Amino acid sequence: MISVLVIDDDIVLRTTIRGFLELQGYNVIIVENGEDGLEIARRFLPDLIISDVNMPGKDGYQLKEELSSDEITALIPFIYLTSLSEREDSRKGMALGLMIILQNRFRQKNYNQRLK
Repeated sequence: MISVLVIDDDIVLRTTIRGFLELQGYNVIIVENGEDGLEIARRFLPDLIISDVNMPGKDGYQLKEELSSDEITALIPFIYLTSLSEREDSRKGMALGLMIILQNRFRQKNYNQRLK
């Protein structure tokens, strides 16, 4: 079964994404911040990480940088969620090797397309 780690400080979004992914047959782990996300990613080595970019403490950019610097987690595909729509933020994410950037408004159709 494919495992997905969802990292977001917004409990509603986090649980909505988890519910949707579980209905699609994914094994989902959810955490609320980048520090916990880093620990869980290293411990469970998920097949995919979906992370918010704006979180208290370790943000999505810092999380991706740390995961990329660790040879064990460097190759885990990473999708980041953001409410930011600025091109500069998208460029920064792409420079870090982020696979896909989705705006934080949950749309089931967008997730179906991106996960396949």
